[in-house]
Amino acid sequence: MLRATETVGGDLVADKLGGLQYALHRVGCSFEAEVFERYDVEALILDDLAALPSRHLAWVNWLDEVFGLQRRDWVDKAQFAALGRAIRHVQHEEVIFAIYELLSAGLIRLPPNAVRASQLERLRAEHVRWLFMEHRTDRAQFFTDVAAMTGLLYALCSYVRSKVRAAGGNERIEVRKVIERCGDPYQVNYTVAGNTASEMATLYWAPDFHFSYDRLKAFLVELGVDVSEREALTDKGQPALRVYFDDVAKAYTHLFQTRYKTTRDQRDFTYELKLSLHSRFPELIEPERRE
Repeated sequence: MLRATETVGGDLVADKLGGLQYALHRVGCSFEAEVFERYDVEALILDDLAALPSRHLAWVNWLDEVFGLQRRDWVDKAQFAALGRAIRHVQHEEVIFAIYELLSAGLIRLPPNAVRASQLERLRAEHVRWLFMEHRTDRAQFFTDVAAMTGLLYALCSYVRSKVRAAGGNERIEVRKVIERCGDPYQVNYTVAGNTASEMATLYWAPDFHFSYDRLKAFLVELGVDVSEREALTDKGQPALRVYFDDVAKAYTHLFQTRYKTTRDQRDFTYELKLSLHSRFPELIEPERRE
């Protein structure tokens, strides 16, 4: 029996979140993620039984690991509202959106430390793994592609950031320009070139970027790129992958001709990609306005 004693503004969290959302939050935060691979869970809400999907519970558990979603009292109403939205995003398979909501609300200090950043990357991988495991293949492929494109454009955004920082410019404005223009590969390349005077950037493997790095490598192979000619080890033994403007144009052309053919599908894909990129630069996210 799990007691619903947490409060927000004097009211029970269970009443404010909604019965099903509270059940996902409470159960997901109370057990290790591995438990949900072995057991099916149901919640009794107002005399009705409701199934709690295992993948949703596992994702909530990982979100709790990073953001600390178990609190005796939610003093910050904006953060509590972000919690509610994040759980609903999870219910719609939108883990990237949930991450963005919680980062934007400032539930952790930004940028996240190395441990939390690595946990977030593990969550991104678990998101796709669970979708494949539960035979939601189309959505799994969608988020696999988002991860690959995040790796490709992150390399360019990081290069812009380093060049703008060295020149004493405004990192927030210039990096956000690249991200906000990610619906058009030519606008992306034009913006990056204007800040770097280069057509190449490098993506580095790291514990907080291993999933997107690996997905990008696989995607480049799909595009016909010989990755062995692009990848090398740094002096510290860190894998590094060179990417070019041509890769950006080819990637969008391939995805929009083969998997996301309609205007709506393309809009949904680029919107998800935009959220994913913003979440990779959380300290540059526009702060939420608070009353």
